[in-house]
Amino acid sequence: GTKREHLARAAIESMCYQTKDVLIAMQRDANIKIKSLKADGGATSNKFLCQFQSDILQIPLKKAKIIETTSLGVAHLAALGANLKFSLSGKNYEEFYPKSDKSIADKYYNNWKIAVKSAIIASQSHQ
Repeated sequence: GTKREHLARAAIESMCYQTKDVLIAMQRDANIKIKSLKADGGATSNKFLCQFQSDILQIPLKKAKIIETTSLGVAHLAALGANLKFSLSGKNYEEFYPKSDKSIADKYYNNWKIAVKSAIIASQSHQ
């Protein structure tokens, strides 16, 4: 049967698939190829999410070591406003590279799109 762990994993994977949807649209609309993704925020503390995102996108993901970079940006702006020097030295991110084959990543993504479409159709039939 379905357990809590299955639902949690499905939610995490769904975040990655939705990110892929957005990146596909951005690449199409801007006529560019995105070669890597930078990520921050609380969700990036989940290493499975970061690795799965890299696998699904088939590009490197750079996760900020400082998770809440919004606060870092505010500190940077405050330093600039006070004419203070602000810099971070060294490597400020952890890198994740695709580990799964493109064919497997594409299969997972396509299965997710089918599942979403099926859920939409099912929800419309109950209205």
